[in-house]
Amino acid sequence: MIIETMGSRSGFLATMTALATGSQFSLIRQVETNEVDLQKLAVETKHRLDTGSLEKFLLIRSEGASDHIHAANVRKIFEKVMDNKYGVRITNLGYSQLGGHPSCFDRQMGIRMGVRAFEAVVNPAKMGKRDCCVIGLRGSSLRYVPVQGLENKVCFDHGIPLHMWWLELHPLVEAMT
Repeated sequence: MIIETMGSRSGFLATMTALATGSQFSLIRQVETNEVDLQKLAVETKHRLDTGSLEKFLLIRSEGASDHIHAANVRKIFEKVMDNKYGVRITNLGYSQLGGHPSCFDRQMGIRMGVRAFEAVVNPAKMGKRDCCVIGLRGSSLRYVPVQGLENKVCFDHGIPLHMWWLELHPLVEAMT
């Protein structure tokens, strides 16, 4: 089974989904994977299915994992190796992941951020000696974060941070199988 998650160029959602579901593999942009790697994975998976050491195979793919290897390509690679012995399916979670109505926490956080922004407008000294700030959640508290220096922390082309704490968890996906 190939499950495609949202997340654009960030592999956070795919990695966390893989860890939560016990997936055998997670395909994300931050870890380079080519067709040869997928071919080897498919051969290994077929061997494990044939010998009975694996009942089902689950691959989680972030929608922006690769510009060249789409979910349909992954399916073709696996279907060719499986030789009609095992079915290969793709499920795209898509908009089912967007969530519903704002929760009480979302509303409270919105109010808190609005109050902090208003405080900064009324009393700029609250931001410290900074010309321009954004409000961000650090740990469990709201803080003013200077805009100056963001180019060292954010990839503006892709809208993702340069340091991704969760990337250290990605090797656990394969290690847990």
